[in-house]
Amino acid sequence: MLDIHPIPAVHETHFALEVHAATLTQWIVLPLPVSILAAFKQDYDYAMRPGWDGIPTTAALSPDVVRLAEELISQYGTTGNITEVGPGEDGSLSFVWDDRNGKYIYLDFGPKNTVHLYYDVNGEKWEGVSIASDTRILEKIARAFRRTNWQDSNRQWVVLNRSSSVAAGEYIARAIPASG
Repeated sequence: MLDIHPIPAVHETHFALEVHAATLTQWIVLPLPVSILAAFKQDYDYAMRPGWDGIPTTAALSPDVVRLAEELISQYGTTGNITEVGPGEDGSLSFVWDDRNGKYIYLDFGPKNTVHLYYDVNGEKWEGVSIASDTRILEKIARAFRRTNWQDSNRQWVVLNRSSSVAAGEYIARAIPASG
């Protein structure tokens, strides 16, 4: 019998699982349902209120913009090679991927589902601004990341063995020793 229970997290961005198995002889690999942006939250969380930069007219970063970024990065991109994350005065959230080896992608997610993409990958350049439902910009985002050949590090997995607990934020399969 295998029991899997979510357990309270120590931090709001963490999710933990507790696994109990009387006779577990094999490893279990479980995906953790964690925000792919959790590791970057400190880079934008402070901007979730108006005037976050001391200027009263600066727009707050909204949860909708963060969700849009998470959705499109999860679907088309990767969290590997992110070198910059930051909020914009207009309520946007931008990301830069740069391997300093000829592969550069800039994505800015804004209010009203706007998306600004610029990429320079292996000599191919493109820039455009549109809305997230525009298939042309989605195809360009997908093309940019495909051309990089960067591995998909969005999937957060943990390998659990008998009666183990782990907080999310552990990337790619890592063995957690059994307790007791």
